[in-house]
Amino acid sequence: MARFITHTKLKSVGRQTINQAGTHQYLADEPLSQHGTDAGPSPVQYLLGSLGSCLGASIRSVADKDPNVEIKLFNVDTLGEMEIYPDKSSKIVNISVKITCHTNLEPEQQTNLINRAIHICTVHNTLKAAIPIEIEILD
Repeated sequence: MARFITHTKLKSVGRQTINQAGTHQYLADEPLSQHGTDAGPSPVQYLLGSLGSCLGASIRSVADKDPNVEIKLFNVDTLGEMEIYPDKSSKIVNISVKITCHTNLEPEQQTNLINRAIHICTVHNTLKAAIPIEIEILD
């Protein structure tokens, strides 16, 4: 079993947090409209970016098993729809993913490659049970 550890510290400025993941640090914040300082992506943007990043790493992992596969372009656009409830709590209720992929494969083989990547994507597998995720593959 793999384990991942992060440490998060709230700063004294706005809603900023500093996150430590191994030797890497990254800042999260909220926009000005949410009383943040807009100094970095929001936690929700990191969540959506994590999905896109994991899909990218997953397709590379699948493609690396076949030296004849060339990924010319792989872009992921994610949209998270958030519901804000009367008690001020909130939740992402839907995620839309649009994948643009260009390879040297025939269309059916390319679709199979993308679907294998989706299948092994850790973040997608984690989120899909909690949040409806619609994936559209663009040309």
